[in-house]
Amino acid sequence: MTTALTLAAQVRSGQRSAREVVEEALTAVAAGDTELNAFLTVLGDEARAQADAVDAAAQAGGLANVPSRTARFALHGSPGAGASSDLGYAGYGTD
Repeated sequence: MTTALTLAAQVRSGQRSAREVVEEALTAVAAGDTELNAFLTVLGDEARAQADAVDAAAQAGGLANVPSRTARFALHGSPGAGASSDLGYAGYGTD
């Protein structure tokens, strides 16, 4: 399994696109969540939009020189999952 830090480094270097990484994550969620029922809400459209923004920044050269140790960008380009619906997400209620 590839770590989130490795995925982010691949996106920053241009080896992979953020959209590709997000699509793979969404496919994995869809494939396994029927059995696991781990996600109450999957924000696929939002994840794709954010991935497209990361890819646009990468195309413009905005990610190439960002060191992985920089907190804001350490995981830039890698998908993530919220730990709890109790935390909420702007525009979405908690279940």
